[in-house]
Amino acid sequence: MSVQIAIDNYDDLFSDFDIRGYEERYFSSDFLNELRMRTIKLFSKKELEIVFVIDKTERNATYEAIISGRLKLFFNNRYERNNRKRKKLLFDAVLLELVGIAFMLITMYLSSTFDNLPITNKDSFY
Repeated sequence: MSVQIAIDNYDDLFSDFDIRGYEERYFSSDFLNELRMRTIKLFSKKELEIVFVIDKTERNATYEAIISGRLKLFFNNRYERNNRKRKKLLFDAVLLELVGIAFMLITMYLSSTFDNLPITNKDSFY
C-alpha cells in the first residue's frame, strides 16, 4: 500500500524554524499530521510506502537518500518507543491487579479472623 504526498521541495517535510541540514532537521508537525491522517486506515498493513510527488527540477538523489534514511530511523524509533510504552503499561496493569488481589485476600483473612474474636458486646461495633 502506498501513500502519495505532493511537495514543492524537500523543505516542505521539515520544520521552518530549523535551519540545520537534512541530516539533523526535525520533521514538520504539519507533514507528520498529514501523514497520520492519510495512513490512519492503513495501520493494520505490514508494508506501507510513502511516495513524494515532486517536480523533476527539484529532485536530488543525495537528499532523497538522506531523507529516506531519516524517515526509516524516525519511524523505527517511534515503533520502539511505543513498544516500550505498551510493555510498561502492561506491566503496570498486572502489578496493580496483583496488588488489588493481595488487598482482597488480606481483607478476607482479617475479616474471618475478627469475626471469631470473643467480644463481650458485639453491638458496640455495629
